[in-house]
Formats: sequence, C-alpha cells, structure tokens
Amino acid sequence: MPVQRQGRFVTTTPEELNTWLGKESGKPVHLATENTDLAAKLKRGLSFVYREKQSTEEQPKKAKRRSAGC
Repeated sequence: MPVQRQGRFVTTTPEELNTWLGKESGKPVHLATENTDLAAKLKRGLSFVYREKQSTEEQPKKAKRRSAGC
C-alpha cells in the first residue's frame, strides 16, 4: 500500500491510492479525490479486492471436490 509514515500517522495521495487499487484489482479504479472520505473508500475498495481473490482461490477447490466425487 502506498503510504508514508509521519509519526504515528500514515499519509498518501488520492492518485497513489487509485493506482495501487487498480494494480491490486486488475481493473481500472478511480475512488479517491481531494474531497473524498478516503478511509471509507479504501475499506470498500479493499473488501472488493479481497472478495475477488477469495472467489478465484475457491474455484480450484470446488473443481477438486467435484472431480473427487465422480
């Protein structure tokens, strides 16, 4: 994740977040602007990425279960 530490806080820019989320999801993403609640948008974007990864990881498992039952 593109963040810079500043004491106990981390900062980033909307452009860096959009670029990083696009790379993680494999799809173009534009979530952040200067007036956006970045925390809420980041949580929503990350949950999308994690759901996508979980569904692609579960597909081979399901295929194995089907072939084992035949």
